[in-house]
Amino acid sequence: MKKTEQGKLLKNIRQSLDKKGFSNFFINVRTDTYLKLFNPLEETRKRVNYYEQAGTDRIFIPGLNNILEIRLIIESLNIPLNKKSTKVLYSHPLIHNNTFKN
Repeated sequence: MKKTEQGKLLKNIRQSLDKKGFSNFFINVRTDTYLKLFNPLEETRKRVNYYEQAGTDRIFIPGLNNILEIRLIIESLNIPLNKKSTKVLYSHPLIHNNTFKN
């Protein structure tokens, strides 16, 4: 399924949920760009922004471990990024001191 089809599907799901009184229903979207692409940053940024516009509440990106790329993605979003914490990430000053969080 192409991201445009996924985006349309997500938008339809969000609109249907809202219309039927389930506006608090949480939609978490996963994109596997960091597991499948060699240089995934730009494609990931495009996808997460597209999914955000479609009504996603949160994004999960398995394999995203580069602290600077995490920062770039977070800065381009208005919704939270789910990130499985590791000791290295948790102890990094930008994460630990809440220097960037959305």
